[in-house]
Amino acid sequence: MTKPHNDDAHIKTAENGASSSDTAEKGNLIMKDSVYVVRSVPYWVAPPEPHETFRDIEWGVMEVLSDNTLRFVRKPPNKRDLEKMIQHLESQC
Repeated sequence: MTKPHNDDAHIKTAENGASSSDTAEKGNLIMKDSVYVVRSVPYWVAPPEPHETFRDIEWGVMEVLSDNTLRFVRKPPNKRDLEKMIQHLESQC
């Protein structure tokens, strides 16, 4: 007899009338709902004023999360990624 995959065990446990919270508390269910960062890109805190360049403004990081939401984090972005972003934006002007 083969052992069921964790997904199969979750389905069988749920079919027996246990709620997700019950099975999670008992350790019978692997939680797949934790949100994590899928991608992060440089993003400005505020767009440049007419007298400013992209190099004058404050930058942070926009994170794309696994639940399809965005989160802005006010921390310095990766320097190489920021330089690529600035070069791209400057080429569009």
